[in-house]
Amino acid sequence: SVPERFWGTWAPSADLCADDKSVFVVSAKGYTALDESCTVQWVTETVGAVGPFYSAHMRCSNPATPNDFTEVNRIIVANEDGKLSARPDFKQLKSYRRCPAK
Repeated sequence: SVPERFWGTWAPSADLCADDKSVFVVSAKGYTALDESCTVQWVTETVGAVGPFYSAHMRCSNPATPNDFTEVNRIIVANEDGKLSARPDFKQLKSYRRCPAK
């Protein structure tokens, strides 16, 4: 499962936390965004120079076509300031911040 410190709602900036198109939600076994719902198949942890990073393999579908699945990988890295970086590979990592609970 996804480590608990990553659970919650995330957005690229605090200003975008209220924008449903910009946020995504991470839970122990899933990831959801406006156009994607994923179930975590497995997570691997790897030791890095500045701390661990995680690779989540997920099975995803679009709510408009729930029976069509894709397999995706996401790299997740914890940042020191409580943010995280995530994307399909290290070259595309993007920073996100946790949104306050609603």
